[in-house]
Amino acid sequence: MSAAFTIARVVVVPSRTFRSYDLELKVNNLRQRSVSNCTRVGIKHPVTMSSISNLLKTYNSAPPTAKVAFKTGVYIAGLGLALLLFPQSVIQLFSTSTSMPAVGWVRVGGTLASLFGFYYFGAALDDVEGRFPYRFYQSTVAGRFFLAVIFSALVLTEQSHMSLMVLVIANIASAIAMNRQIGIAVANGRVAAS
Repeated sequence: MSAAFTIARVVVVPSRTFRSYDLELKVNNLRQRSVSNCTRVGIKHPVTMSSISNLLKTYNSAPPTAKVAFKTGVYIAGLGLALLLFPQSVIQLFSTSTSMPAVGWVRVGGTLASLFGFYYFGAALDDVEGRFPYRFYQSTVAGRFFLAVIFSALVLTEQSHMSLMVLVIANIASAIAMNRQIGIAVANGRVAAS
């Protein structure tokens, strides 16, 4: 009995108007050496390189909360992409161990970090366009303090290298900056506190 191997991949295809993207699921059946298109799903108004470049163009006039969110997105997405593309090199920066975790799991972490960075870009874009993402910003402050506590505990219990404290400091500084800017936005009437 021979097994049929199937590999699925998602292909991002720009639409004709370049205002949306289609995700196309392609299924490769290795036994039959065939490729079939299973489905197409249109996605309207994703965070695209052009929307990010528009944010960069208006960066100087952007609200301070959007600037903090954008900087955080750059840091998180950048680290995530580095983990995705160069897992062994990045892990060596944060570890003294000679053993390397499974590269696949490091890349999963890099993918998730990149995804979180894209969420920050989306929030910054909403903020620039006048839709203040109050709850998102609040949750990121709590989340970054939580991350700082967990990472500090990992270092203190010698489960992680001391260089992880760089991420602790970056997240605490970013959480404090965002919390301060949320307070200023509330005081200026940009959003009603609840």
